[in-house]
Amino acid sequence: MPFREAIWHLGPQLQPLTQVSLDSESQLEGYLCDDLGILDAGWMLIGRQVWTGHGRLDLLAMDSDGGLVVIELKKHQTPREVVAQVLDYGSWAKNLSLAELEAIFNTFQANHRPNQPLVGLRDAFLDHFQGLDFPEDDDINATHELVVVAAELDGQTERILNYLTETWQVPVRAVFFRVYEYGADRFITRNWLLEEDEEEDAPRPRPTKPSAWEGTYCMTFGSLTERSWEDARRYGYVSAGGSAWFGPKLKKLRSGDRLLVYIPQKGYVAVAEVEEPAVPLNEFKIPDATGELLPIRPDQLQNPGIFAFGEDPNKTEYLVKVRWIHDVPEAEAYIEDGLIKGNQNPIYRPGSAMWPQTVAKVMAHWGLPTSRL
Repeated sequence: MPFREAIWHLGPQLQPLTQVSLDSESQLEGYLCDDLGILDAGWMLIGRQVWTGHGRLDLLAMDSDGGLVVIELKKHQTPREVVAQVLDYGSWAKNLSLAELEAIFNTFQANHRPNQPLVGLRDAFLDHFQGLDFPEDDDINATHELVVVAAELDGQTERILNYLTETWQVPVRAVFFRVYEYGADRFITRNWLLEEDEEEDAPRPRPTKPSAWEGTYCMTFGSLTERSWEDARRYGYVSAGGSAWFGPKLKKLRSGDRLLVYIPQKGYVAVAEVEEPAVPLNEFKIPDATGELLPIRPDQLQNPGIFAFGEDPNKTEYLVKVRWIHDVPEAEAYIEDGLIKGNQNPIYRPGSAMWPQTVAKVMAHWGLPTSRL
């Protein structure tokens, strides 16, 4: 959605600002390196001009959940070139180990922070995301996001990115900057290519520092073509599967953990308390007519698609037994501007300062106290 933008200086008379160009996009890269909060205050920069074996990635960041953010500047590339480049870098980044990330961060400090003391990745994370613990091993690089940065966003790039996100759910976004001049002063504006359910004139607030995790997990109940929310409501479970990035992640949950359940593109549908740890689908039991606990069967589900993943420990569906504190049908899902939304990670600990507000708003919407029930 490229648009024309005009800015005026407010004084005795309106004075239009003149749009100008940066000397180079490497200058913009330098600004982002100095303060990545220009893009997102919830990201910590860990690498610049990182050699991937097939080229140099402009910027690499980590979010408060341990996920990676691949950031590539468009520079003078064509739309196809920049999209292909960021996808290539994403395929490289998804396999990085903690040891490799620590090495990348050490190189970044040596090359771009030479006058600052060398610190470990863990210590830097704790300092940047004050109040949060360093992610567990299986949360490091559990997700990644791709970001294209451009001085201008053309229609062809937007069309390609929309196709990747809407049709194939590739986690790629675009942001573009414009520079304006008024006298001797220069100003820069930032514009994200927004998701369909976001209002262009009401962007999500972004705090200067994330707050501590308040104790409630965000559970993304995804892909209703493969699993049924009504089945989950009926039998008291949340689930994920199809990949080692999804199902096995649920094993981090423990009895007593609280979840806020989110269906992508719909909204929040439940608050729940974990009763039993995650188990593979073939080990999940429900009571029969006599009350005897027996393994769940495909014929008991409205949508038995979760059985299609088989019993491969990496691909099989994992189910977590929960107690519904409150649950609603998909058609009654709650969402509004400003709420944190689930991401491609089925279970995560949002570190944004907006998460406690999200929990409070969802609970209030359903008439529930924010404190544990």
